Amino acid sequence: MDRRILFILIMSLAVPYGCSMALLGTSLAKPGGLKEQEALSAAWASDSREKRSFRRIRMDMEDPPEKTVDLETYLPIVVAGQISAESHPEAIKAQTILARTYICRQMEQMGLEEEIPESSLGLEKNRNNQIEPLWGTEIFPEYYSRFEKAARETEGVTLTWEGHFIDPLFTHTTTGFTRPGDEEHPYLASVSCVHDPEEEGFVQEMIMQPEEAAKRVSAIPAGDGSFRTIPPEAFPEQVQIISRDEAGYALQLQIGGFPFNGEEVRLALGLPSACFELNRHGSDVRFTVRGRGHGWGLSQTEAQALAEDGWSAEAILEYFYTGISFSSE
Repeated sequence: MDRRILFILIMSLAVPYGCSMALLGTSLAKPGGLKEQEALSAAWASDSREKRSFRRIRMDMEDPPEKTVDLETYLPIVVAGQISAESHPEAIKAQTILARTYICRQMEQMGLEEEIPESSLGLEKNRNNQIEPLWGTEIFPEYYSRFEKAARETEGVTLTWEGHFIDPLFTHTTTGFTRPGDEEHPYLASVSCVHDPEEEGFVQEMIMQPEEAAKRVSAIPAGDGSFRTIPPEAFPEQVQIISRDEAGYALQLQIGGFPFNGEEVRLALGLPSACFELNRHGSDVRFTVRGRGHGWGLSQTEAQALAEDGWSAEAILEYFYTGISFSSE
Protein backbone atom coordinates (compact mmCIF):
# COMPACT_ATOMS: atom_id res chain seq x y z
CA MET A 1 0.00 0.00 0.00
CA ASP A 2 1.24 3.51 -0.83
CA ARG A 3 2.52 4.97 2.42
CA ARG A 4 0.73 8.25 1.87
CA ILE A 5 -2.56 6.37 1.58
CA LEU A 6 -1.63 4.38 4.67
CA PHE A 7 -1.08 7.58 6.64
CA ILE A 8 -4.48 8.93 5.56
CA LEU A 9 -6.08 5.61 6.52
CA ILE A 10 -4.63 5.64 10.01
CA MET A 11 -5.26 9.34 10.51
CA SER A 12 -8.91 9.09 9.56
CA LEU A 13 -9.39 6.52 12.31
CA ALA A 14 -6.91 7.55 14.98
CA VAL A 15 -8.12 11.16 14.74
CA PRO A 16 -11.87 11.86 14.61
CA TYR A 17 -13.81 13.64 11.87
CA GLY A 18 -11.69 12.21 9.02
CA CYS A 19 -9.80 15.52 8.75
CA SER A 20 -6.79 14.09 6.97
CA MET A 21 -8.69 13.37 3.75
CA ALA A 22 -9.79 17.01 3.47
CA LEU A 23 -6.34 18.27 4.38
CA LEU A 24 -4.73 16.20 1.67
CA GLY A 25 -7.06 17.73 -0.91
CA THR A 26 -6.23 21.20 0.35
CA SER A 27 -2.50 20.68 0.27
CA LEU A 28 -2.55 19.37 -3.29
CA ALA A 29 -4.79 22.17 -4.52
CA LYS A 30 -2.85 25.12 -3.18
CA PRO A 31 0.41 26.48 -4.71
CA GLY A 32 3.44 24.46 -3.71
CA GLY A 33 1.43 21.28 -3.22
CA LEU A 34 3.77 19.20 -5.38
CA LYS A 35 6.77 20.32 -3.35
CA GLU A 36 4.97 19.30 -0.17
CA GLN A 37 4.17 15.91 -1.69
CA GLU A 38 7.86 15.38 -2.41
CA ALA A 39 8.74 16.26 1.18
CA LEU A 40 6.11 13.82 2.41
CA SER A 41 7.47 11.06 0.19
CA ALA A 42 10.90 11.67 1.71
CA ALA A 43 9.42 11.15 5.17
CA TRP A 44 8.00 7.78 4.19
CA ALA A 45 11.22 6.79 2.44
CA SER A 46 13.01 7.00 5.78
CA ASP A 47 11.11 3.90 6.89
CA SER A 48 11.38 1.60 3.89
CA ARG A 49 12.57 -1.51 5.76
CA GLU A 50 10.32 -4.51 6.30
CA LYS A 51 8.56 -4.50 9.68
CA ARG A 52 9.10 -7.53 11.88
CA SER A 53 6.00 -7.43 14.06
CA PHE A 54 3.55 -10.31 13.58
CA ARG A 55 0.77 -8.22 15.14
CA ARG A 56 -1.54 -6.32 12.86
CA ILE A 57 -4.33 -3.79 13.20
CA ARG A 58 -7.47 -4.44 11.14
CA MET A 59 -8.73 -1.06 9.96
CA ASP A 60 -12.46 -0.42 10.05
CA MET A 61 -12.86 0.53 6.38
CA GLU A 62 -14.12 -1.27 3.29
CA ASP A 63 -11.44 0.21 1.05
CA PRO A 64 -8.63 -0.06 0.16
CA PRO A 65 -8.45 -3.86 -0.27
CA GLU A 66 -5.47 -4.17 2.11
CA LYS A 67 -7.29 -3.71 5.40
CA THR A 68 -4.59 -4.47 7.94
CA VAL A 69 -1.64 -2.40 9.14
CA ASP A 70 1.50 -3.68 10.81
CA LEU A 71 1.66 -2.70 14.50
CA GLU A 72 5.03 -0.99 14.11
CA THR A 73 3.72 1.05 11.19
CA TYR A 74 0.60 1.99 13.14
CA LEU A 75 2.45 3.12 16.29
CA PRO A 76 3.95 6.47 15.20
CA ILE A 77 0.61 8.13 14.48
CA VAL A 78 -0.80 6.80 17.77
CA VAL A 79 2.11 8.23 19.76
CA ALA A 80 1.83 11.50 17.83
CA GLY A 81 -1.55 11.91 19.48
CA GLN A 82 -0.18 11.30 22.96
CA ILE A 83 2.99 13.37 23.26
CA SER A 84 4.49 16.44 21.63
CA ALA A 85 6.94 15.96 18.78
CA GLU A 86 9.13 18.54 20.52
CA SER A 87 9.56 16.27 23.55
CA HIS A 88 12.95 14.74 24.32
CA PRO A 89 13.64 11.63 22.17
CA GLU A 90 13.90 9.41 25.27
CA ALA A 91 10.52 10.65 26.50
CA ILE A 92 9.01 9.86 23.09
CA LYS A 93 10.58 6.41 23.18
CA ALA A 94 9.11 5.77 26.63
CA GLN A 95 5.69 6.83 25.37
CA THR A 96 6.08 4.56 22.33
CA ILE A 97 6.76 1.54 24.55
CA LEU A 98 3.62 2.38 26.54
CA ALA A 99 1.52 2.63 23.38
CA ARG A 100 2.83 -0.70 22.08
CA THR A 101 2.20 -2.32 25.46
CA TYR A 102 -1.36 -1.01 25.47
CA ILE A 103 -2.18 -2.52 22.08
CA CYS A 104 -0.56 -5.84 22.99
CA ARG A 105 -2.48 -5.89 26.28
CA GLN A 106 -5.76 -5.31 24.46
CA MET A 107 -4.97 -8.25 22.20
CA GLU A 108 -4.03 -10.42 25.17
CA GLN A 109 -7.25 -9.64 27.02
CA MET A 110 -9.33 -10.40 23.93
CA GLY A 111 -7.48 -13.66 23.30
CA LEU A 112 -6.09 -12.40 19.99
CA GLU A 113 -2.58 -13.26 18.90
CA GLU A 114 -2.01 -11.71 15.49
CA GLU A 115 -4.78 -9.26 14.59
CA ILE A 116 -7.10 -6.86 16.39
CA PRO A 117 -9.88 -4.57 15.10
CA GLU A 118 -8.85 -0.93 15.28
CA SER A 119 -12.19 -0.11 16.89
CA SER A 120 -11.30 -2.33 19.87
CA LEU A 121 -8.38 -0.10 20.82
CA GLY A 122 -10.43 2.96 21.79
CA LEU A 123 -7.86 5.24 20.15
CA GLU A 124 -10.51 7.13 18.21
CA LYS A 125 -11.05 9.10 21.43
CA ASN A 126 -7.63 10.67 21.05
CA ARG A 127 -8.21 14.27 19.93
CA ASN A 128 -4.79 15.78 20.61
CA ASN A 129 -2.82 14.86 17.52
CA GLN A 130 -0.50 17.71 16.64
CA ILE A 131 0.81 16.00 13.49
CA GLU A 132 -2.47 16.05 11.55
CA PRO A 133 -2.57 19.88 11.15
CA LEU A 134 0.96 19.72 9.71
CA TRP A 135 -0.08 17.45 6.84
CA GLY A 136 1.30 18.84 3.58
CA THR A 137 3.68 21.30 5.25
CA GLU A 138 7.45 21.39 5.06
CA ILE A 139 7.91 20.51 8.72
CA PHE A 140 5.69 17.41 8.57
CA PRO A 141 8.50 15.01 7.52
CA GLU A 142 10.78 16.17 10.34
CA TYR A 143 8.10 15.97 13.02
CA TYR A 144 6.70 12.63 11.92
CA SER A 145 10.17 11.11 11.59
CA ARG A 146 10.69 11.62 15.34
CA PHE A 147 7.86 9.21 16.08
CA GLU A 148 9.03 6.76 13.43
CA LYS A 149 12.54 6.85 14.91
CA ALA A 150 11.20 6.11 18.39
CA ALA A 151 9.26 3.14 17.04
CA ARG A 152 12.32 1.79 15.22
CA GLU A 153 14.61 2.15 18.23
CA THR A 154 12.16 0.39 20.57
CA GLU A 155 10.75 -2.08 18.07
CA GLY A 156 8.91 -4.94 19.79
CA VAL A 157 9.64 -3.75 23.33
CA THR A 158 6.78 -3.93 25.83
CA LEU A 159 6.31 -3.85 29.61
CA THR A 160 5.18 -6.94 31.50
CA TRP A 161 4.39 -7.96 35.06
CA GLU A 162 4.51 -11.67 35.96
CA GLY A 163 4.37 -12.63 32.31
CA HIS A 164 1.46 -10.39 31.31
CA PHE A 165 1.35 -6.98 29.67
CA ILE A 166 0.79 -4.21 32.19
CA ASP A 167 -1.96 -1.61 32.01
CA PRO A 168 0.33 1.23 30.84
CA LEU A 169 -1.44 4.16 32.47
CA PHE A 170 0.09 7.58 31.97
CA THR A 171 -0.89 11.12 32.84
CA HIS A 172 0.12 14.62 31.83
CA THR A 173 1.06 16.26 35.14
CA THR A 174 0.64 14.93 38.68
CA THR A 175 0.17 16.80 41.95
CA GLY A 176 3.84 16.19 42.72
CA PHE A 177 3.40 12.45 43.30
CA THR A 178 1.90 9.71 41.18
CA ARG A 179 -1.04 7.79 42.61
CA PRO A 180 -0.54 4.31 44.11
CA GLY A 181 -2.09 1.35 42.31
CA ASP A 182 -4.59 -1.23 43.52
CA GLU A 183 -4.54 -5.05 43.52
CA GLU A 184 -4.88 -5.06 39.74
CA HIS A 185 -2.03 -2.57 39.35
CA PRO A 186 0.65 -3.67 41.86
CA TYR A 187 3.39 -2.11 39.71
CA LEU A 188 2.01 1.41 40.30
CA ALA A 189 3.64 2.97 43.34
CA SER A 190 3.46 6.58 44.43
CA VAL A 191 6.68 8.20 43.26
CA SER A 192 7.88 11.78 43.48
CA CYS A 193 7.47 14.10 40.49
CA VAL A 194 9.33 17.17 41.66
CA HIS A 195 9.13 18.96 38.32
CA ASP A 196 5.35 18.70 37.94
CA PRO A 197 4.45 21.62 40.26
CA GLU A 198 6.73 23.80 38.11
CA GLU A 199 4.67 23.10 34.97
CA GLU A 200 2.76 26.06 33.56
CA GLY A 201 -0.90 25.74 34.46
CA PHE A 202 -0.19 23.36 37.34
CA VAL A 203 -2.88 25.13 39.40
CA GLN A 204 -6.07 26.02 37.57
CA GLU A 205 -9.30 27.63 38.70
CA MET A 206 -12.66 26.89 37.14
CA ILE A 207 -15.88 28.78 37.82
CA MET A 208 -19.20 26.97 37.39
CA GLN A 209 -22.81 27.75 38.13
CA PRO A 210 -24.33 25.49 40.84
CA GLU A 211 -27.12 24.50 38.44
CA GLU A 212 -24.60 23.24 35.87
CA ALA A 213 -22.53 21.38 38.46
CA ALA A 214 -25.64 19.71 39.89
CA LYS A 215 -26.85 18.72 36.42
CA ARG A 216 -23.54 17.11 35.50
CA VAL A 217 -23.15 15.20 38.75
CA SER A 218 -26.78 14.02 38.64
CA ALA A 219 -26.00 12.40 35.27
CA ILE A 220 -23.45 10.04 36.88
CA PRO A 221 -25.06 6.59 37.17
CA ALA A 222 -24.86 4.81 40.51
CA GLY A 223 -23.52 1.27 40.81
CA ASP A 224 -26.98 -0.22 40.25
CA GLY A 225 -27.59 1.94 37.19
CA SER A 226 -29.90 4.38 38.94
CA PHE A 227 -29.31 8.13 39.13
CA ARG A 228 -28.98 10.45 42.10
CA THR A 229 -30.74 13.79 41.88
CA ILE A 230 -28.49 16.52 43.25
CA PRO A 231 -30.05 19.96 43.88
CA PRO A 232 -28.10 23.10 42.85
CA GLU A 233 -27.97 24.26 46.49
CA ALA A 234 -25.73 21.26 47.25
CA PHE A 235 -22.83 23.19 45.66
CA PRO A 236 -20.60 23.88 47.45
CA GLU A 237 -22.07 23.60 50.96
CA GLN A 238 -23.16 19.94 50.71
CA VAL A 239 -20.03 18.69 49.00
CA GLN A 240 -17.72 16.85 51.38
CA ILE A 241 -14.46 15.17 50.36
CA ILE A 242 -14.42 12.09 52.59
CA SER A 243 -10.98 10.77 51.68
CA ARG A 244 -7.92 11.47 49.55
CA ASP A 245 -5.04 9.24 48.53
CA GLU A 246 -1.45 9.98 49.47
CA ALA A 247 -0.97 12.05 46.32
CA GLY A 248 -3.87 14.34 47.25
CA TYR A 249 -6.50 13.10 44.78
CA ALA A 250 -10.08 12.88 46.03
CA LEU A 251 -11.16 9.26 46.47
CA GLN A 252 -14.60 9.42 48.05
CA LEU A 253 -17.03 12.32 48.16
CA GLN A 254 -20.49 12.89 49.49
CA ILE A 255 -22.66 15.31 47.51
CA GLY A 256 -26.17 16.12 48.68
CA GLY A 257 -26.05 13.06 50.91
CA PHE A 258 -25.08 10.67 48.09
CA PRO A 259 -21.71 8.89 47.67
CA PHE A 260 -19.47 9.44 44.65
CA ASN A 261 -15.86 8.68 43.77
CA GLY A 262 -13.42 11.41 42.91
CA GLU A 263 -12.54 10.32 39.39
CA GLU A 264 -16.14 10.10 38.19
CA VAL A 265 -16.89 13.52 39.63
CA ARG A 266 -13.88 15.18 38.01
CA LEU A 267 -14.78 13.66 34.62
CA ALA A 268 -18.40 14.73 34.92
CA LEU A 269 -17.42 18.28 35.86
CA GLY A 270 -14.64 18.47 33.27
CA LEU A 271 -11.95 19.21 35.87
CA PRO A 272 -8.27 18.77 34.91
CA SER A 273 -7.72 16.31 37.79
CA ALA A 274 -9.37 14.83 40.87
CA CYS A 275 -7.10 16.84 43.15
CA PHE A 276 -9.44 19.73 43.76
CA GLU A 277 -11.03 21.95 46.37
CA LEU A 278 -14.17 24.02 45.99
CA ASN A 279 -15.73 27.06 47.59
CA ARG A 280 -18.34 29.67 46.85
CA HIS A 281 -17.46 32.44 44.42
CA GLY A 282 -20.30 34.93 44.55
CA SER A 283 -23.32 32.99 43.30
CA ASP A 284 -21.09 30.45 41.54
CA VAL A 285 -18.75 27.64 42.59
CA ARG A 286 -14.97 27.92 42.23
CA PHE A 287 -12.89 24.78 41.79
CA THR A 288 -9.15 24.99 42.47
CA VAL A 289 -7.42 22.09 40.74
CA ARG A 290 -3.83 20.81 40.80
CA GLY A 291 -2.27 18.71 38.08
CA ARG A 292 -3.63 17.46 34.76
CA GLY A 293 -4.92 13.95 34.19
CA HIS A 294 -5.87 11.02 36.40
CA GLY A 295 -2.45 10.86 38.11
CA TRP A 296 -1.61 7.16 37.64
CA GLY A 297 1.53 5.84 35.96
CA LEU A 298 4.06 7.83 33.98
CA SER A 299 3.92 11.61 34.31
CA GLN A 300 4.77 13.09 30.93
CA THR A 301 5.98 16.30 32.54
CA GLU A 302 8.35 14.47 34.90
CA ALA A 303 9.44 12.06 32.15
CA GLN A 304 10.46 15.01 29.99
CA ALA A 305 12.49 16.49 32.85
CA LEU A 306 14.18 13.16 33.57
CA ALA A 307 15.04 12.71 29.89
CA GLU A 308 16.59 16.17 29.83
CA ASP A 309 18.66 15.12 32.86
CA GLY A 310 20.07 12.19 30.87
CA TRP A 311 17.73 9.36 31.81
CA SER A 312 17.10 6.68 29.20
CA ALA A 313 13.60 5.59 28.22
CA GLU A 314 14.12 2.32 30.09
CA ALA A 315 15.22 4.09 33.28
CA ILE A 316 12.24 6.43 33.07
CA LEU A 317 9.81 3.54 32.75
CA GLU A 318 11.42 1.62 35.61
CA TYR A 319 11.00 4.69 37.79
CA PHE A 320 7.25 4.89 37.25
CA TYR A 321 6.42 1.18 37.02
CA THR A 322 7.89 -0.80 39.92
CA GLY A 323 9.12 -4.36 39.34
CA ILE A 324 8.19 -4.51 35.65
CA SER A 325 10.11 -6.46 33.02
CA PHE A 326 10.99 -5.46 29.48
CA SER A 327 9.83 -7.98 26.89
CA SER A 328 10.86 -8.01 23.26
CA GLU A 329 8.96 -9.85 20.55
